[in-house]
Amino acid sequence: MKKLSAFTIIEVVVTLAISSLITFIAWYAQSMLQRQFGRYQRDAMQLAKFRLLASALHHDADKADCIRDTVDDRHWIFSHADTAVYYTIEDSTISRSYWSEGVAFTDTFQLKGVVRQLYHLNDSLLLITAIQLSVDVNRTPVEITEEKQYSAGQIIDAQKYFQ
Repeated sequence: MKKLSAFTIIEVVVTLAISSLITFIAWYAQSMLQRQFGRYQRDAMQLAKFRLLASALHHDADKADCIRDTVDDRHWIFSHADTAVYYTIEDSTISRSYWSEGVAFTDTFQLKGVVRQLYHLNDSLLLITAIQLSVDVNRTPVEITEEKQYSAGQIIDAQKYFQ
């Protein structure tokens, strides 16, 4: 039986130490990349939700004959002919509900929204002329502003509705 020299054993120990260090560095780098990619995915998803909300709000405001306010400023009704779209602002979600051909639909946006300002046509009518909504997107507040212009006929119709 041949004896191994001490120099050979020391080489093995040093080689193991170096290879374990390299393995740790590779694992740590891979872990950091996964974390960054996960954060990037979450941020992209938040941005996509925001864009979808802004698009839906803009579409509903353009299509609506009138935008009515409720008592608490956290519920809005976008009315168009025989349909209505209801928006509800809650602590961590914004909901959009509507009915089409007898079926109810609800879109829920997992975004934290704060109503900054509602502008009304006048004090007696609860018609909204502009909405300023602040939405947290990736820990940054982003403003959405929608404006609605009313014709004289729409104002007369609204006065009939609110009386």
